[in-house]
Formats: sequence, structure tokens, C-alpha cells
Amino acid sequence: MPDSRVPAAIRSVIDALPVTEHRARIVEAIRNHRVVIVSGETGSGKTTQLPKFCLEAGQGVRTTAPAGRAHRPSPSRAVFRQQRRHPHCRRNGHAAGHRCRLQDTL
Repeated sequence: MPDSRVPAAIRSVIDALPVTEHRARIVEAIRNHRVVIVSGETGSGKTTQLPKFCLEAGQGVRTTAPAGRAHRPSPSRAVFRQQRRHPHCRRNGHAAGHRCRLQDTL
């Protein structure tokens, strides 16, 4: 059930996401199963749309709390933690790196 408060320009972007095409099937699976695995390409809308699908399926709690910045797992933070845990990875020609869309770091 689309949120009527979403501006039309944003709604058109959401509707164009590949995961949106499977909304009904995913919502039904969430209602009928304890565990649902959804896989898809990067950028398909899984991270942003699945929480909405869960609410639609009756999972979670709706709130009026203001939405903050969306949580994005940080590959660079994970690499930094690994380098701190395993300092030998920086020596002897070994390196740890991460890759994000439009950005590579080694």
C-alpha cells in the first residue's frame, strides 16, 4: 500500500525499483513464513523497500518518530576494524580493501 504522502517524483523512482515489481509476493511470503530470503542486484531497492514491505505485512511498529539518515553499512569501517584486529595485514605486502559503487579504496 503506497504512502500517499510521498511526492510523485519520488514515487516514480520507487516504482521503478526492481524489488517493487515483486512487492505482493514478498509481502505474502513475510506474512506466511518466519524466514524470508530476498536476493537481488545492488541498487534493486532491497534495503530501502523491504522495511516498508514488512510493515505492510503487519510486522514491526509504525512510528511518527522523524526518520534520520538511513543506516548504510560502512565497508571502510569494517576494513578499518579488521586492520586494527590484524595489524600484520598491513605489513609484508598484504592489504585490505573495500569497494563501493563509484568508489574504490585499497
